[in-house]
Amino acid sequence: MLKKTFVVFFIVSIFLALKPPSVFAAPKNEIPPDIAAFEKVDNKRDESTSYVIGPQNLLQIKVFGEADINQTYRVDEDGYIKHALAGRVKVGGLTISQVEKEMEKRLDGDYVINPQINVFVIEYSHFSIIGEVRKPGNYEITGRISVIRALSMAGGFTPIANQRAVQIIRKNPNGTESKIGVDATRILQGDLSADVDLQADDVIVIPKSFF
Repeated sequence: MLKKTFVVFFIVSIFLALKPPSVFAAPKNEIPPDIAAFEKVDNKRDESTSYVIGPQNLLQIKVFGEADINQTYRVDEDGYIKHALAGRVKVGGLTISQVEKEMEKRLDGDYVINPQINVFVIEYSHFSIIGEVRKPGNYEITGRISVIRALSMAGGFTPIANQRAVQIIRKNPNGTESKIGVDATRILQGDLSADVDLQADDVIVIPKSFF
């Protein structure tokens, strides 16, 4: 019996000695450090804010019990829809719940008694991010999207990004453009007041750092 135990112990010892250390090591975290930082900050943001409707959104407006007037509407560049009963209605810049209340007010009495409205976004607005990020491109705004969340969606900064000189190029209603500067290092350090919520067709530019 003693001899058997010794043989088993000897075999196990050889097995452990020959196994590569990586087999027993804890799995590595594959998330790049800057992505982890973005997600940590982004998780602190208030998720209760509803989606804000923008130009070119496609909305489905349903009235409970009135299937005949349930239709879809495209938001125009000025933020309006042309509803079959309520006429021209301003919805751009409003949250979904605000549009529901506005439509209930517009339809109540003349068309429907005590209407119950549900609004669904079928097609969302977009923003673009270019420059020194890992995954530049065009992304949907499917909820409240801030600069820090946009950076997370785009894979984070490249090693040569100038994190202090992020810019948002925004189209104004009069056709001009505004530039909004964002210091991402402040946000990553926990200063959420430095973060900016995105609007439809915003372009985020991440320049190179020369130092």
